[in-house]
Order: sequence, then structure tokens, then C-alpha cells
Amino acid sequence: MDVIQSIPIIALSADAMDTDVKKTLDMGFTDYITKPINVAKFIDTIDKALAWVIYFSNLFFYLGIFWTKDLNARF
Repeated sequence: MDVIQSIPIIALSADAMDTDVKKTLDMGFTDYITKPINVAKFIDTIDKALAWVIYFSNLFFYLGIFWTKDLNARF
């Protein structure tokens, strides 16, 4: 699994047209939040992103993978 490609990236924009959202998600963004910010959706989106960080941090720790210039470095 390519770790870098699976990092969550959230778009925040005032463009709320369905075509804008679809275009952004097709480019690889994980989620899309429009302004004005819906606080409940914002918190839910951040929670999902943080769950990813916690999951992979634990996985890296147990597999002995450490953040270095070479993400595949094992010690």
C-alpha cells in the first residue's frame, strides 16, 4: 500500500456546485467541505481523517516502520 497516496486530503471551498465537488473528488481528495462550514459535517470529516492518522500511526509502530525520508525504512 502506498502510504502517501492514502493520506486524507480535505478540500474546503465556497464552490458548492455538484460538478465542482465531483471534479475535486475525482482529483483524489478524500472529502469536500463547502463554506459556510456546516460544523457537524466539518467535525465528522476531521474525525474520519484523524481516525486514519491514529490507525496508521499504530500500524507503523507495530510494524517497526518509522517516518524518515524513506517511508519504507525498517529498523
